[in-house]
Amino acid sequence: MRNVRSGIPLNLGSFSSASVCVIILTPLPGSYIWFHRYSRNNFSEDFSRTIQEAEKQLLAIPEEAAAAGLRKWSSKQIVGHLIDSAANNHLRFVRAQTINDLMCPGYDQEAWVDAQRYDEESWTNLVQLWSAYNEALVAFHVRYV
Repeated sequence: MRNVRSGIPLNLGSFSSASVCVIILTPLPGSYIWFHRYSRNNFSEDFSRTIQEAEKQLLAIPEEAAAAGLRKWSSKQIVGHLIDSAANNHLRFVRAQTINDLMCPGYDQEAWVDAQRYDEESWTNLVQLWSAYNEALVAFHVRYV
């Protein structure tokens, strides 16, 4: 078993060995956090279906609405943040395969979103990148877990 230290505290509670809890953050109107509990047997298929459903709903949001600030960030910035999160998790997953004493530092989320200027990107491109990156992480899960 690898020793994993994280810069971000995470407590998922206890789950049975037959299920896993996944938290998907989405900037859908009126619904900012989805909690899903998947069977370990069907995790990849179920998670992929959730990504596809979310992508359809996100693409239904007009460009102008996605650019408008909801609270702190616009929907574009939230999806950009989720892309950054996927990128950081991807690095963590790959490193976990090759490093015995893995350090998973956090990252400055505000600085990443500001530096990448997601609010200036095409909404469609951001949603498609978010979807594709998460589908790639599902494929990684299938191969290595």
